[in-house]
Amino acid sequence: MKRHKWKLAMYEKAGIVPWKNLIVTYDDENGNLDARIIEAEIINKLL
Repeated sequence: MKRHKWKLAMYEKAGIVPWKNLIVTYDDENGNLDARIIEAEIINKLL
């Protein structure tokens, strides 16, 4: 989590802001991603 927070801070310093011009995804406790949720976010934010 520490590295994740550092990485997001570096992105923001470069003008890359989560949910503005960066879509952030997280896997569940088993390492799975729900592609339907990701697709819905892309459609909602970008199209």
